[in-house]
Amino acid sequence: MSHAIDLEGLYEKLFLLQHIAHGSLSHCRSAKVVLEDPDFDPEFDPNFKTIWSLTKTLVSNYLIECAVKLRMIQEFCAKHFEADDLNMLEERAMTDLLIGRIVQGTFRLTIREASNKIIHATSATVDFAPSATEAPPVLYWHGLCNLRGHHGRAPWHLELDVAQWARAVIRYLEFLADEEKLCYLGQDYA
Repeated sequence: MSHAIDLEGLYEKLFLLQHIAHGSLSHCRSAKVVLEDPDFDPEFDPNFKTIWSLTKTLVSNYLIECAVKLRMIQEFCAKHFEADDLNMLEERAMTDLLIGRIVQGTFRLTIREASNKIIHATSATVDFAPSATEAPPVLYWHGLCNLRGHHGRAPWHLELDVAQWARAVIRYLEFLADEEKLCYLGQDYA
């Protein structure tokens, strides 16, 4: 028997990651995180520090939880289904989505590899940047999480598009369910 995996909870966190990424500009605008405001200094503004801290904490925790659960599902499915079938579903799930950008290192960016990078990152940052279309500019999280680490001695850096990765994972899980590959995961309710 495997651990019980709360699939609804996984979908919930993936949904929330997308909303945090897509809603950051609007939230920061309403919270008055405006760069040209003479009273605003990101280093000392308690409102901004709270927004940054909550964003980093929520995004980090949700990414880790989702990545670990997904990898557990993939390990379970790998024991019961052909690797080529699972790889094909993963590629289909990433169609028309750019889940990230490899800044440093040599690896193929897949949902599985991005999940591994989330899990094994020794550095993770959620960087805020000024909006390009707002006047005056609003400082907001642009939805990217910079993950860094080492594979052996070789450093790597992945700029993960959190919303796109979350959408790709949802698609992947939906494809698994459609193919009846996301079935009984070993949970027992007795």
